[in-house]
Amino acid sequence: MSLFSQRIKIIEVKQLGEQIQIDYKVGKAKSYHLFDVELLVSLDNEASFEGPLVAVEGEIGQSMRRGRKTVYWNYFKERPFIQSDTNLTKTLVFDIRAKVMEEKRSPFFLSYSGNTITPYGIRFGGLGQTNVFVEVRTNKLFWEVEPTLTYTGQSINNYERSNHYYQFGDQRDYRSLSATFGLTVQLFRVFYIYFGGGYGLNQYLYQVGNYSYGAENLVDNEWVIDSRHSVEGVEVNAGCTLRLVKHLILSAGYVRIFDTGNYAPNGSFEYFTAGIGVCF
Repeated sequence: MSLFSQRIKIIEVKQLGEQIQIDYKVGKAKSYHLFDVELLVSLDNEASFEGPLVAVEGEIGQSMRRGRKTVYWNYFKERPFIQSDTNLTKTLVFDIRAKVMEEKRSPFFLSYSGNTITPYGIRFGGLGQTNVFVEVRTNKLFWEVEPTLTYTGQSINNYERSNHYYQFGDQRDYRSLSATFGLTVQLFRVFYIYFGGGYGLNQYLYQVGNYSYGAENLVDNEWVIDSRHSVEGVEVNAGCTLRLVKHLILSAGYVRIFDTGNYAPNGSFEYFTAGIGVCF
């Protein structure tokens, strides 16, 4: 344990009958820090301090976290000789001292992250006041196919099978990949926001059947990229993370991919993600 009194500030002291209220703030501490807080008093203008005082109640003692706190001292019970008819807030000087109790931190998290378009995803990073994360999401088609044909709305521009013709089938799907990194920022003890950027790909695919002239029979199927509804370029994401219990987190996010000229200039695609994970 280590002393932490230099980062504790007494904000206000006021007398309430036989009690004195002391408002103080514990600052510049990590979210996982716990403190053992003590109250002391000086009756001789800070020449010496007595304590720790025991006739106290409120936010004092062990397991205190950072933030603003209030403690009440029953001076009449502990120091009955003090003249209560005077303004004690002017004659007494208080000091708040604390020792850091190093709670085992859970600074890292591993989380599933995805949606119906990119159902296979993972996000890994750190929790705390400010930390970093990386996230990768994809889907099954990204690994299974690598389409080379492009449909522009009127025809497939680069269809080069001279002995075949094509027909569009009923299947439609996305081929997607997301790879981003960014920052996680703690707003409250169990609530975090995150934002980042990186690479995003979202290809809207049609399945077409290739048929031979004359025989009119199906030769094979392949996927074609609809360039009107596909994007590839810069992806940005933002969201929030809630730490429900010590080792469980939930997250929700917003994603937008801006096309950089590969398909639809000035085009973009947006969707939401959700996740669940653990801290360790």
